[in-house]
Amino acid sequence: MGKTAVSMQEVADAAGVHRGTVSRALRDDPRIPEATRGRVKAAAERLGYRPNPLVAALMSHRRAVAPARFQSVIAFVTQGRRRGEWAGLASSFRRIQAAAAERAERNGYKLEEFCLGGERLRPEAFARVLRQRGIHGMVIAPLQETQGSLALDCGPFCCVTIGHSLVKPNVARVASDHFQGMVLAVRRCRERGLTRPGLVLAEGVNERVGRRWLGAYLAETAGGEAPSPLLMDTFAAGAFRAWFREHRPDVILTARPEPVLAALRGLRTKVSEVVGVVSLEADAAGAWSGIDQHFDKVGAAAVDLLIGMLHRGDRGESAERQLLVEPSWVDGTGLPESRA
Repeated sequence: MGKTAVSMQEVADAAGVHRGTVSRALRDDPRIPEATRGRVKAAAERLGYRPNPLVAALMSHRRAVAPARFQSVIAFVTQGRRRGEWAGLASSFRRIQAAAAERAERNGYKLEEFCLGGERLRPEAFARVLRQRGIHGMVIAPLQETQGSLALDCGPFCCVTIGHSLVKPNVARVASDHFQGMVLAVRRCRERGLTRPGLVLAEGVNERVGRRWLGAYLAETAGGEAPSPLLMDTFAAGAFRAWFREHRPDVILTARPEPVLAALRGLRTKVSEVVGVVSLEADAAGAWSGIDQHFDKVGAAAVDLLIGMLHRGDRGESAERQLLVEPSWVDGTGLPESRA
């Protein structure tokens, strides 16, 4: 006969705790003292306990469909000087934070913003504040600079950052799949008979996405009629007009449509008739055709990833964990009738 599986009750008896404590300890629930968690894990390892995957799936489902009671705080670390300031910088930031807060609450956590842009705390002082509050995990919001760093001691904590702007510390990351988004944009344009897409980006935006938009554009248009991309430190209408007259793209791909539209008006060029405009940061609720990066899904996925790390006790720099959210195409204004 096969060996009987070790039950959770047997682990509880061996560790001298309640059965429910075993479940929480094996998920690194911060409400369970660290010494108790260590004792439970040692007993589980000694007895050869393995969780039942079907039971684990059932419990995950029950936690997902029913609002959980408050468990712990997740730190949402921003460069704002005061709470709410960071979310006010961009609609994408606002969507990320709102979705992260909703997902945290759904799982029994509270997302609390910690602002590092005001009074500067030394890394050890900030870590001490979090530990005193019983906070074991943090979601680090996108930085304002393109490739920056934060003075954070991530050793005692589970950490996830959003986007590609944070270089150091090098922690687990959730971002929109910018490369796939650009591939999708070029192909949707091609389906409409638009074969000369032109890419217009600020250098800062190019760096913020780790040059993934540029790389995908060059790969997807190689050997075709597409013009050389226009990259500028800041948008310059004169440089854009010269580029446009030289290359005559039939559609322009850009993250910031407004300055492009103003420059096209100066050229007396009608958008959606002579040339199309595609937004790389379109919104399903907005007007423009383009790529929806699903910032709400990005915020929610960051919290999901962090909670999993909390359950497993994955602390410190965990750069090997990278999660990409698939973007989608949004139909709107800005494109001419199909020429295909």
